[in-house]
Amino acid sequence: MNRVVLTGASGFIGRHLVEYLAKQPQISLLLVVRRPLSWKVPAGVVVWQITDFRDEAAWQNLLLPDDIVIHLAGLAHRDLPAELQVEGFFEANVATTRAIAQAAAQQRISSFIFISSIGVYGSSRDDIVGPDSAMHPDHPYAESKLAAELALLSVPNRHYNCTILRLPLVYGADAPGNFGKLLRLVALGIPLPFAGLNNRKSFLGIQTLNQILHRLIRAPLQGDFTLIAAEQDAVTLATLLSNLSQGMGRKSRLFYVPAWLLKALLACFGQKKMYKKLCLTLEADSSQLFELINWQPQQTVGEIIRKVGSDYQGSRRT
Repeated sequence: MNRVVLTGASGFIGRHLVEYLAKQPQISLLLVVRRPLSWKVPAGVVVWQITDFRDEAAWQNLLLPDDIVIHLAGLAHRDLPAELQVEGFFEANVATTRAIAQAAAQQRISSFIFISSIGVYGSSRDDIVGPDSAMHPDHPYAESKLAAELALLSVPNRHYNCTILRLPLVYGADAPGNFGKLLRLVALGIPLPFAGLNNRKSFLGIQTLNQILHRLIRAPLQGDFTLIAAEQDAVTLATLLSNLSQGMGRKSRLFYVPAWLLKALLACFGQKKMYKKLCLTLEADSSQLFELINWQPQQTVGEIIRKVGSDYQGSRRT
C-alpha cells in the first residue's frame, strides 16, 4: 500500500484530490495541515498538524521511508497585498518546500511530486511552451515557484524521485478566482464582450489532474522530471465561454469589443488580473507527460468544459 503525504488539502485542488484518492484502493492518505480543516475528511484519511511548514524537524518526525509526498500547499496570487508579495511568496513557497525536501531526503522517501506553475514561462507567449522552453516568470508568485523547483532539485544526498508538474489555471464547477467569476457571469446570461479575442490558452480540468496524480502515485516516474500538465488542446476564451454556456443549457451571448478596449474596461473595473489570466495567449504542450504515464483524457476539452458548466448549473439548483 502506498502512503501518500499531502499538503494543501484546504485548497480547491487539494480538497478534490483528497476526495478522489480516498476512493482509490491501495492508498493510505495522510494530510498535513497548518490549521484544522473546515470540512470533514473521508473515512480512513488521517490529518496531522504542523503549524510551521518550515520546521524541518517536525517533517523528519512525520515522514517514513517509501512515502510519496505531494506538495500542493503555498500562497497564491490573491493571498497577499502587492507590497508583501516578494517576501511572502518566497517564504511560503520556497522556504517550506526546502524544509520538506530536506526532511524527505533524510527519511529516504521514495517520491516527491511538486505542484508548480506554468507561469514560470511568463504570462503570454507566441510559441507553444514545452517543459524545456525558456522561462520568463514575470510575477513574484511565478518567480517563487521556479525558485522552489530549484531548491527541491538541489537538496543534497536525496534518494527520492522528483516529479515537478507545471500547471495552468485548474478549473472545475466550484473553482475559485477568475474561473469562478466566469461561471457566475455565464450563469447570469448577460452579454459578454469576449467575441473578438483570438487568444489561445491552456487549461486543466480538476478531474484530469486527479487522474494524472493517481497515475503518478501508482507508478512513480523513475528519475527527475519537470513536466507540463494541461489539457491536450488550448482554447480561446470565446470557445471556453461558449462551451460553458452549452453545458448550462444557455445560448452563448458574446459580442465584439477590440482587445485594447476590453483591457481598458477591465482595468476600470479593477479586473487587470482577469485580463492577464484569461485573455492573453499561453499555450502548452503536455504530450511528454501523457506519454510517460501512458494515459490521456478520454474526453475532448470541449466535453470537459461543458460538463463543468452542467455541474455548476446543477449545483445552483440544489
